[in-house]
Amino acid sequence: MNSEQERPPAFLTRVRVENYRSIASCDVKLGPLTVLAGPNAAGKSNFLDAIRFVRDALASSPGRALEPRGGLEEVLHRHVPGRRADSFRITLDLSLPASERPPFDAIYILEIGCDAAVALSAPNARRPSPSSACERTQTDKPVLRRDEVVCPRRPRPDGFPWLGGPMPRRPRRSSEG
Repeated sequence: MNSEQERPPAFLTRVRVENYRSIASCDVKLGPLTVLAGPNAAGKSNFLDAIRFVRDALASSPGRALEPRGGLEEVLHRHVPGRRADSFRITLDLSLPASERPPFDAIYILEIGCDAAVALSAPNARRPSPSSACERTQTDKPVLRRDEVVCPRRPRPDGFPWLGGPMPRRPRRSSEG
């Protein structure tokens, strides 16, 4: 077995979804076993699709991940009938267990929206309100607004905070080997 196979997998600890399909906003903390339960059309499948969307966007591109889902306009949440949000955001909290390094937590944020510059340059475009930029100009061009990994502060064994990356090694004493 090589070291890649021995490494424990990353674990999703929390998923936050905003303006994705039928989901206006949700925040779900996950455990080793999480059961999604609810009535029909409550958003269970859309919640799982949001996680798959991140996977697909990272494997190819956000534009390609939107194609089988019908494009940006089909994915954006409708606040009121006929009026859609101009972007959606999916935030994943990850916990990477210890192996050859200390445990590590990270937050991945992906935000996709319509291209406001394209929206403003469309013929007869008025200055769109932030919640309807895509809708008023009929643009469906997705733009990556945010693609970021955040490493929250974690306490070091010596009590001092550190920001992600490899933890500093403590010096060995001769009696430790």
